[in-house]
Amino acid sequence: MTTTPVTATATARRSAPSDAIDYPTSDGKPMAETDLHRDIMLDVIFMLQRWFAGHSDDVYVSGNILVYYVEGNPRRSVSPDALVIKGVRQYRREVVKLWEEGRAPQVVFEITSRSTRREDTDRKRLLYAQLGVSEYYMYDPTGDYLTPRLQAWVLADDTTNGPAYREMPLLTEEPGYLSPELGLEVRLRRDGSLGLRDPASGRWLETIAEVQAARIGVEAALQQEKSARYQTEVALIKAGARQEQTETALHEEKTARREAEAAAAAEAQARARLDQEVARLRTRLAALGEGND
Repeated sequence: MTTTPVTATATARRSAPSDAIDYPTSDGKPMAETDLHRDIMLDVIFMLQRWFAGHSDDVYVSGNILVYYVEGNPRRSVSPDALVIKGVRQYRREVVKLWEEGRAPQVVFEITSRSTRREDTDRKRLLYAQLGVSEYYMYDPTGDYLTPRLQAWVLADDTTNGPAYREMPLLTEEPGYLSPELGLEVRLRRDGSLGLRDPASGRWLETIAEVQAARIGVEAALQQEKSARYQTEVALIKAGARQEQTETALHEEKTARREAEAAAAAEAQARARLDQEVARLRTRLAALGEGND
């Protein structure tokens, strides 16, 4: 469902011209509660950026970035763990100013914990609804308080008291939700980790570690192929050298045979000439003997 975001001027009045206000890039808070929370946050951003890689002109994916929602008031900000804004270009921003983007994120993820429970379930959920965020996902990786660990809300179409969320319907076959905005299933994997899956192919989007492992596997396979090719080339060179040696030996053997045959022929000719000469001399001697008689 696509909703019209509540504009900055609708949530608060301007306190000063926007170009005269400094909007800090940090709120001084840590990037994530733990290494686990940080890794999951980075994985969600990574998976979404790869999913929308062909849409850099009209989809912006980011996270852990300050989002300012009241022009002229730098104290009005929020920092989602991951966000998707469709209809704007993907480029590196220092901060996000909703009055410049012209719209709020359609999708927000928060990797929640017990220490951020009140912030994520109360203030942020209310704020995201007011800003017009269509889908809000919360994931509690350690199961500190959220049951089930993955929960999702979608902005209601009709509300009497202003924008509000209702729980998104669960997919039936396993824990998860179908996100119309993302075109993905937001699910828990069998090990309880957060995953995104293409509903058309059933393929899970790869995490940073999975892509790195695949790359290492490809590089190892290429290295093995290179090593095998090198060994084949060495074997061929050795085989070529052996063949050359064999051909040289055969050539030398043929040359020696020809020389031996030539020597035998010359010897036979010499013997024949000698036999002829001996026969001639015998004939002559015989003739001389007859003359003496």
